[in-house]
Formats: sequence, C-alpha cells, structure tokens
Amino acid sequence: MRLLITNVLAAALLLFGAAGANAFSTSMTNSWGGGVASVGDTLTVTVSFDTDGSNDVSLLSVSVLFDDAIMTYDGGTSATYALYTGGKGASYLKPATTNNTLRVGTSNQILLDWQ
Repeated sequence: MRLLITNVLAAALLLFGAAGANAFSTSMTNSWGGGVASVGDTLTVTVSFDTDGSNDVSLLSVSVLFDDAIMTYDGGTSATYALYTGGKGASYLKPATTNNTLRVGTSNQILLDWQ
C-alpha cells in the first residue's frame, strides 16, 4: 500500500510539473548584409523574447555581449520596448533604470531590463 501511494504521488508530481512548464525563447537578428564593414557603419541588432502566449512574466533581463575591440555601443540611438499583455495588467513591460545601458564596469555588455 505504501508503494502504491508513493507511485501515485510521484506520478501526480510529474503530471502537475509538466502542466506548468512554459517554452520561452530568446532570439537575435541583425541588419548586416555581410561584406567588410567600414568605420562609421551602423549595425542594428534586434533582440526578441517570445513568451509563447504566457502572461506571467513580471521581470525580464537580457544581456547582449559584443566585441568592443571592433564595435562601440551607442545607447542614445537605441530604441527599446517590450510589447506584452501580462499579469500586471499592462500592455507592455516598463523599462527598468538599467535598461539600454552598459553593465557597470564593462564596455561590451548591454543590459536590456524590463519590469
């Protein structure tokens, strides 16, 4: 009887654990068409986060690393927003104070933070 109860509990945990899983994904695309870059050329990188229909994200943080020996980051020209209809009842996540900035102490890590 004890073994049966243990097996039923284990099966229930597996079932409920699998039912609550979400498949979030992050992807990046860029505007570069290839070839050799010249000084002053601009490259646009788009970072996308797909919640796969889930609406329970209340904080999102993504870091983008780049080679600062050949590139610089111009935060002033970078638009950033997160369209979202979520648990907070808003149609978008609000940018955090660290959003669209370089991580403190680095010159090659961009922070994309929303709350």
